[in-house]
Amino acid sequence: MKMAQILAGFSLGKADILRRAMGKKDSAQMASQKDEFIKGAIDKGMKSDKAEKIFNLIAEFASYGFNKSHAAAYAVLAYQTAWLKAHHTEVFFAASMSIDVDVPEKCAEFYQEAREASISVLPPSINDSDALFSVRQHDDTKHLVYGLAALRHVGLAAAQHIVQERTDNGAYQSLFDFLSRHSPHVLNKRLLESLIKAGALDEFIPSRRWGVENLDGWMLSLQQCHKERQQQQANLFGDDGGQLLALEVPDDADEWDISEKLDHEKEILGFYQSEHPLAMFDEYRQRENMSILSQVMEQWQKETLQVRKKGKSVRCLMLINGFKQRYSKKTKEPFAFVSCWDRHNVHHEVAFFGDMFTKLRPLLDQPLRCEMVIELKPDKKNQEMTRLNVLSVKVLPTQMSDAPAATQLEGQVVVRVTVDTMRNLLQLQHMIKALPKGDDTLELILRDTGDEFKRLRLPHRYRLGLAAITALRQICPKVDKERLV
Repeated sequence: MKMAQILAGFSLGKADILRRAMGKKDSAQMASQKDEFIKGAIDKGMKSDKAEKIFNLIAEFASYGFNKSHAAAYAVLAYQTAWLKAHHTEVFFAASMSIDVDVPEKCAEFYQEAREASISVLPPSINDSDALFSVRQHDDTKHLVYGLAALRHVGLAAAQHIVQERTDNGAYQSLFDFLSRHSPHVLNKRLLESLIKAGALDEFIPSRRWGVENLDGWMLSLQQCHKERQQQQANLFGDDGGQLLALEVPDDADEWDISEKLDHEKEILGFYQSEHPLAMFDEYRQRENMSILSQVMEQWQKETLQVRKKGKSVRCLMLINGFKQRYSKKTKEPFAFVSCWDRHNVHHEVAFFGDMFTKLRPLLDQPLRCEMVIELKPDKKNQEMTRLNVLSVKVLPTQMSDAPAATQLEGQVVVRVTVDTMRNLLQLQHMIKALPKGDDTLELILRDTGDEFKRLRLPHRYRLGLAAITALRQICPKVDKERLV
């Protein structure tokens, strides 16, 4: 503002308009202000080109600039934060997660980073957890303890009340001891359901499924106890308070299947704590020689742009959990950017196009375990970024007992793919590199001239099961399979 006032004769009010235009990146207002700035500077004896150069410098600084004191303060904070993370890692994560205790998605990011740093993260517990994240030391090892306030539908006030009661009157001894020491105003049904699903009551109940199914009985008992306690307080000669209605807690009870249990954890915690939903397919993934996308991406980013322009196809297992539907500007057909997590719990956004998205759309409203062939290639607008396009997808079962088994072939399989265009040939080239090795033969039927074709039998052998053939047909519709006895 001072520069505009001195160099171009702007009033403080007019200079403030310039400041606001720059702050809001208002291109139309900026163009108008630029003309006035240059005109004012010329009137005060400055050359036109110099005035324009000064204005451009001001505009460039306004896009993202700091004065020196601000930059110095940032540098000091960055150094101190890095030092704390390097030398007091567990405490650093506990403090960072406590700051974002009411943002489960942010806590999930820190949780994953902590796990990658080999930090032990203990699950939430009404007897071990504080309201916020904390650090416990046991057998010379420091553990990060999950805070109760980070659970959805619990909140800081209720978490503090639970912890304060434990501090004042000792650890909770049983489920009913826990219920009897709080009023229904603190332990509402939604809060208790969150504690159950997150595993915070595991030490007192035979299974999480049993807890949720009997929650109405808990609430009835809790309300009756609270009512009796109020009546006793109104009676001068009353005893210490009401007693909970008798509810049997069995030694054992059926649990949800692992998929449902993990989905509930994700709902409350923002991530999967007990294990990863794709863990049940580890043997299948290794047997089929499939990759983990984050590992491939890490190596891919190290390649030169010239190498990355050639593209790469990867066969991997992914967990789908969310999508954003869009429409093509050219064809008006729907497509989607789908949120996926790989086996290392790293998030990726992949693109589904055409019939593939249309067929999968009805299933995308719930978590979905899939086997995919994904094409990696540089983004057209920013070649430093990578675009992930799904070439094929196969939905996997939710139960480990239904996981795909190895296919034993009685004879050699020959798969013939008819390739009509050079584009299809290039797409096939990337995909074939990702195919697992096996005993089957792949032949390409290539268009030569006009209606003439040439047959090319590839020298390597592959495992050409249903998933591979489906992926091939996504590129070239005409794919024939023959078993040689």
